[in-house]
Amino acid sequence: MVDKELKVGAATSSSPSVTPVSLVTVDHVRAALTSDKGAAAQLTAWEVVDFTKKGDNYACLVTSVEVKYEIDGKSSEVVYVIKINSGKTFGGENMFDLFFEKECKFFLDIAPQINSILREIGHTEINVPKCFHASLEKGKEVIFLEDLRARGYKMADRKQGLDEAHTILVLRELARLHAASLLLQNKTPDDDLGEKYPYLKIGMAYLMKNYNSMFKVMKDNVIFGKTIIKKVGGYERVAAWIDMIIPNLVDIFEQLECGEPKVVCHGDCWNNNLLFRYSETSRPEEVMLLDMQLTDHSVPAADLNYLLYTSMAGDVRKPNIEAFLGSYYTTFKDIMEAGGQTVPFTQAQLLKDFRDRNLAGSLFAIMFVPVMLSETEGAVDSSKDDEEDLEETLRKTREKSLEMLDTNPLGHAHHRSLLMPVTLTTPLALHHSHQGAAFRIAPASRMADKEPKIGAATSSSPSVTPESLVTENHVRTALMSDKGAAAQLTAWKVVDFTKKGDNYACLVTSVEVKYEIDGKSSEVVYVVKLNSGKTIGGDSLIHIVFEKESSFFLDIAPQINSVLKEIGHTEINVPKCFHASLEEGKEVIFLEDLRARGYKMADRRRGLDKAHTTLVLRELARLHAASLLLQNKTPYKAIGEKYSHLKIGIFYFIKNYKAMLNVMKDSVAFSQTIIKTVEGYERVNAWMDTIIPKLVDIFEQLEYGEPKVVCHGDCWINNLLFRYSKTGHPEDVMLLDLQLTNYSAPAADLNYLLYTSMSGDVRKPNIEVFMGSYYTTFKDIMEAGGQTVPFTQAQLLKDFREKNLIGSMFAILVRLKQRTAFSPSPHQPLCSQPPKQLPTRRHKAPYSPTQINSRMADKEPKVGAATSSSPSVTPKSLVTENHVRAALMSDKGAAAQLTAWKVVDFTKKGDNYTCLVTSVEVKYEIDGKSSEVVYVVKINSGKTFGGENMFDLFFEKECKFFLDIAPQINSALREIGHTEINVPKCFHISLEKGKEVIFLEDLRARGYKMADRKQGLDEAHTTLVLRELARLHAASLLLQNKTPDKALGEKYPVLKIGIDYFVNNHDGLLNMIRESATVVQTIMKNVGGYEKVTAWIDTIIPRIADIFSEQLQRGEPKVVCHGDCWINNLLFRYSETGHPEDVMLLDLQLINYSAPAADLNYLLYTSMTGDVRKPNIEAFLGSYYTAFKDIMEAGGQTIPFTEAQLLKDFKDMNLAGLNIRHGVCTACAF
Repeated sequence: MVDKELKVGAATSSSPSVTPVSLVTVDHVRAALTSDKGAAAQLTAWEVVDFTKKGDNYACLVTSVEVKYEIDGKSSEVVYVIKINSGKTFGGENMFDLFFEKECKFFLDIAPQINSILREIGHTEINVPKCFHASLEKGKEVIFLEDLRARGYKMADRKQGLDEAHTILVLRELARLHAASLLLQNKTPDDDLGEKYPYLKIGMAYLMKNYNSMFKVMKDNVIFGKTIIKKVGGYERVAAWIDMIIPNLVDIFEQLECGEPKVVCHGDCWNNNLLFRYSETSRPEEVMLLDMQLTDHSVPAADLNYLLYTSMAGDVRKPNIEAFLGSYYTTFKDIMEAGGQTVPFTQAQLLKDFRDRNLAGSLFAIMFVPVMLSETEGAVDSSKDDEEDLEETLRKTREKSLEMLDTNPLGHAHHRSLLMPVTLTTPLALHHSHQGAAFRIAPASRMADKEPKIGAATSSSPSVTPESLVTENHVRTALMSDKGAAAQLTAWKVVDFTKKGDNYACLVTSVEVKYEIDGKSSEVVYVVKLNSGKTIGGDSLIHIVFEKESSFFLDIAPQINSVLKEIGHTEINVPKCFHASLEEGKEVIFLEDLRARGYKMADRRRGLDKAHTTLVLRELARLHAASLLLQNKTPYKAIGEKYSHLKIGIFYFIKNYKAMLNVMKDSVAFSQTIIKTVEGYERVNAWMDTIIPKLVDIFEQLEYGEPKVVCHGDCWINNLLFRYSKTGHPEDVMLLDLQLTNYSAPAADLNYLLYTSMSGDVRKPNIEVFMGSYYTTFKDIMEAGGQTVPFTQAQLLKDFREKNLIGSMFAILVRLKQRTAFSPSPHQPLCSQPPKQLPTRRHKAPYSPTQINSRMADKEPKVGAATSSSPSVTPKSLVTENHVRAALMSDKGAAAQLTAWKVVDFTKKGDNYTCLVTSVEVKYEIDGKSSEVVYVVKINSGKTFGGENMFDLFFEKECKFFLDIAPQINSALREIGHTEINVPKCFHISLEKGKEVIFLEDLRARGYKMADRKQGLDEAHTTLVLRELARLHAASLLLQNKTPDKALGEKYPVLKIGIDYFVNNHDGLLNMIRESATVVQTIMKNVGGYEKVTAWIDTIIPRIADIFSEQLQRGEPKVVCHGDCWINNLLFRYSETGHPEDVMLLDLQLINYSAPAADLNYLLYTSMTGDVRKPNIEAFLGSYYTAFKDIMEAGGQTIPFTEAQLLKDFKDMNLAGLNIRHGVCTACAF
C-alpha cells in the first residue's frame, strides 16, 4: 500500500476514457469486502492500483483495488483483482460486451454448481479465482476476483511455452472442469446445459458466423501467419495449404461444436490464461484457469486442441500426445467414478476425437504467431478509445511482429526453430534420427551464423578426427557423384552426431554441404565413415573390415544392383555410396544420409518383433538370391575367388587373429560369470566349459554348406534402419555396416540375425514362419532370373538348425552387451580378462516376481488334490484343504462351499528364489450357484543363503505386514477419505513352523501385469509408483503420529530389519553386492572411458556395509518403507491405449522403518535407465511430494519436510542407491 492513503471512495488510474476511477465505486468495494470477509468487516480505505502493462487486456480493463479494513478493531489489508468492461466495440459490433457477460455468468451461475458437484463427491473446488462480486449494470460492468499473487501464483514463461509438467497440470484441471460439468448435466438429463444457459452456446464458430469483426480478425491472423511463414522460408507447402483453407474457416471451427458428450469448456485455454504455483524447487504444483470469457458447451477435444496447439513447442506436444491424453482421461475417469458414473468414451475415442479436430488446432496455432512475437518490450498500446484506433493497433501489432522476426531474439535461428513447432503443426516439420542420436535439420535449416570457408571441418574426436581425414576433395567428389558436374561447392562443415561408445570399429560423422546449381542454392548432408586406425590386441583388424566395406560398395553392390534391375526388381536396400577412398591412413566412405528419407533405428532394448524381422529376412533373401544369380553368370569362377575379401569372415578372424579369439572366449567366460549368480543354469554353465576350447571348430561350420551366397555377416538390430508408416508399422528396412560381408551359406546370416536381435519369445514360435518368408522371397528372385532355388524350404530349416550352435555363440557375443548398462561395439572386447574374484563365493541374486500366464486345466482334481513340479518343498506338501477353505471363507464369506481345488504352477524355473509362488484354482458354490476363483499362494521355501536362514525372516516380515501393518494403514487412509493402499488383498496366512503360507488375491483377474522389464520404467510408470509410495509413507506417518510416544519400529520389531541389517549381519548378501560391483567395474574397464568411475568403485567395495548402515538409517521422518521397490515387484493396469493407470506394490518381504529417501533411491536407481531418471529427478520427487502432502493435509497435519529437503535427503543416499543398482542389475543380466 502506498504511504499516502486515500479516503474511502478515492481512486487513481491512468486509463484515458473508461477508467477504474469512473467505474469502481465504494459500493462495489464494500460488496466485495463483505462477500470475502463477512459483514463484520469495516472498509477504512481503498485505492485502485494498475498492475498490467501496456498492450495487455484488449477486451476488458484489468486493474486491482488495495483495501484496508477493520474487524473488531483489528486492521487488515486485502487486494482484489478487478475486471471492467471497456465498452469498446470492434467493427461496429459489441463483441466485448458479450465476452464480459459470459464471464460474469460463469462465476455467478456455472462455477457455484460445478463446485457443489465436486464437493459432493469429495473433491476440491475447480481451480479458478474466487469471485467476490460481479455487477452487470449496463455500462458499469465489473467483476471482483481474488488476487492470486497472494497465494504465490504466477505465469509460466510464455516465450518458452509449457513443458510436460505444466501441461499435465492444466489437462487434469480441464478434465475436472469437463467431468464435473457432465455430472451436473446428468443430474437433469432432460434439461440441456446449453439450453439452460444460452451463453454457453456462443463459442468460436458462433462468433465467426455472427460477428463480421471476429471473422475478419481470424482471417487476417491466418493470412498474417502465412506472411510470417513466407518470411521465415522453407514452408511453401504450408503457405499454399493456408490459401486453400481460408474460405473454409467457419466450417473448420464448426467441427468444435460436433460430437458428444458436450461439456463446459474453457474456450480460451492457453498459456496466457493460466497461472501456476511452484514448489521450492520451481516445480509446478498447481494451476489456476483464468479469463472464462469464452466458456462454451462443446466436446472436450475443443479445449484439448486449443491448449496443445497454442501453448507449447512441437517437441513437447508430439512425443507426448498419448501420455497427455492419458493423464486427462485418468482424471476425467476419477471424477466420473467418484460421482458413481462411467466415462462415456474410451481413451482411444478421445484420441480419435482430438485428431479429428487437429485442423482447428493448427489454425489456433497459426493465429497466435503475432501474439507470441509481440510479447516483448515495445509492445503496441491496445488501450485506444475507438475502433479506428483499434484497427490501427492491430495493424501496428502485425508490423511490429514482422519487424521482430529480424530484431527480436525470436527472430534468430534458434528462436525460429522454437517458434515454428509451436505454430506450424501440419505434418511438414522434419525430424530425423540416425542410430538413436537425435539430429534435427529444419526445413529451412541454416549453417551456423559464421560459416567455415570451403575446406574447414570441426570435430571433437580425440586423435584421428574428421578434421584430419575429411578433405575438400572428398566433399567435391561426393557432391559431384550425387548431384552431377554442375553442382558448385560453396561451404561445408563436419558435424558429429554419434555419442560416446558408438562405432568402435570406425568413426562415423556427417558433413553438411552447401552448393549451387545454376545459381540456385541448396544443401545436402552426407554420412561419413572414417577408419579409426584402432587395433584390437595389437592386430589391425579394423583396417581390414574398413577395406571390406569399401570394396562391397565399390565392387559388389553395383553388380548385385545390376542383376536386380535386369529382372525388374528394385536395388538392394543399402545406403547409396557417393565416394570411397582407400588411401592408406585416410580411408573414408561417403554415404547418403538415410535420416532424410525417414529411416531410424528400432528399439534396441526391446528387440525386433515379427513384423521387423520379416522385413529384414526378405531383404537378406534378396541380397543372397541376387548374389547367386550373379555367381551363376560365371559358374566357372566363384565370387569368393574373384573378390578375395569375401573369404574373410568371422571364422577367418577367429582362426587368424588371436585378439578376436580372445574376444569370443572372454564373452563366453563373462556370460558364465553372470550365469553362476542365477540358480537353475548349472547345465548351461557346464556346457560353456566344454565349448570354450572348441570355438575355432564351431565357427568353422560357417564355411560349410551350399549354395554359397554373399552374406551380410553382421546383420543384427544395431546395423538396421527402418522406415515406418503413420501408424508406426515398419514398412522398409536398410542394411547398414557391410564391413563383415563374406561368402557363406544363407544359414550363417539367418542364425546371426535370429539369435542376436530378438527375444526367444519372438524367435522360437516363429522359426518356420520366418524361414518361409525368407524362402518365398529367395524363390521370387531366382524365378524372376529364370532359375530355380537350389534347396527346399525343409533343407533351409535343416541347415539353419545345424548352425544353431553358432547362433548361440553370436547371441553371447552380441546380445550380452545389450543387457549391460554400457554398450561397447560388437567388435570391441567385452572383457580383456575374466572378472576378478573376491574370496567369498557367488550367491543367487534376489528372486524375480511372479509372471502371470496360467489357465484352468481341462481336467480338474477332486477336493484336496494338488499338483506341482517343485523338487523338495512343494505346494503339494504345504497347501492343504484347510488353507483353501480358510482363504475362501475370508474372501467369499461363510456361505461359500468348496467343491474342488488344485494347485497350478505358473512361474518359470529360476523365479522366486526366496519363496515358492504358485496359484490355487478353486471351485465353490453359494446358494447352489457355481463359481471359480484363483488365489496366488506364497510358500516359505525353507532355503538358506550362504548357510543363513534369511528367507525365513523375509517370509515372516511379509506375513506381519499383511497381518498387522496393512490393516492399520488402510484404516488411516479410510478415515481421511482415501482409498486403501495398493497391495494385493490377503485372504489367509499361516505361520506354522515349516508350513508357512500366504494366500493373496490373483491380480491377473483385475488386469494387472508387469511392465517391460528389459525396457525399464518410463516417466508415466515411475510417477504412478512414486505416488503410491508417497501414500504408503504418509499414511504410516499419520499412523505413527497417533501414538507419538512409541515408534512403529518399536511396536513392530520386524520393521527395524531392513537391507542394511541384512548386509551387516549376513555375509551372503554382502558378498553378492560386492561381486555385483566388481562385475560392473569389469564391464566399464573393458568399454573404456570410465577410469575415474572404476577407481571410485575400488574405494567403495570395502565400505559397502558401512555405506548401507550410514545412509539408510539417516534422515527423518521415519516411515514404513517397502524396502524392495523395483520393477520386478510392481504390477500395472493399463488403459485401452496402453497408458499405465494404476500400480500394485508386491513382495513386502523387506518392509522396514526408514526415511522416504531409502525407497526413492531403491526405485529410481534399479528400475529405469539414466535417460529417464536424470532429467526427471526433480519432477519425480515433486510428484511424490505432492501426493505425500495431500495425504498429510487430508489427515489435518503438515508435511514435516520441504521438497528441497526431500531432494537433499535423496541425494545424500545416492551412494546406497548405486550399490543397490549393482546388485539388482547384475541379477537381471539374464
